[in-house]
Amino acid sequence: MELKIKSRIKDLDLTYIDCYHFINEVKEDWSIVNKIKLVKLYTKKDISNVVVSDINKAFNLITKVLNQYKPKEVPIYLEFEGKEYQLQEDFFKLPAGWFIDSSVADFEKVPELLPAFAYIEKGMKYAETDEHSNVLNPLKQRAEVFKRNMNVSQYLDLTGFFLLKQKQYKLSYILTQNIQTKQKSKSLTNGKRLFTLWLKNLKRLGKKLLK
Repeated sequence: MELKIKSRIKDLDLTYIDCYHFINEVKEDWSIVNKIKLVKLYTKKDISNVVVSDINKAFNLITKVLNQYKPKEVPIYLEFEGKEYQLQEDFFKLPAGWFIDSSVADFEKVPELLPAFAYIEKGMKYAETDEHSNVLNPLKQRAEVFKRNMNVSQYLDLTGFFLLKQKQYKLSYILTQNIQTKQKSKSLTNGKRLFTLWLKNLKRLGKKLLK
């Protein structure tokens, strides 16, 4: 049985993030059984009839492709299917609903939710409504767009971006502890709680992907 292996990382969609999860779980325990599991994850095929020598060849090629990932700066704007999406950089400008919804999202099981929360339609707010309270830009609809169009490298970049933002935020919080203005201190504390709540799932996921 001939295995067709995608040889360019830019051709891998979000479903291939499972391969990175599996690699981090296995670490260095690359028995033939674990090699088979990775090849099956990557090819998404029934490989029960593939001989071991071909499994090893496929495994070597797959790890080579996955290792092509090189971190890049996250773009402020992304355009998919004729629509432009803007990265949400300032967490203090996001509504409470964004934090509430994202805090219960499982980014590991549904990876497209991460970019759907991170990017919002340009010129719009999160869950913006019309005069009849109908949501104009549903999260689920946006997630489907990213699922169809975002590749695994862009997803890894986005994960790294939010982990970096977390570090920057913590540093900023520590440095401002010496500021005596109570109002500013209180505001910063409240923001930190919201930010920490949202990053509960993302931090776990990011450590698995980028360690």
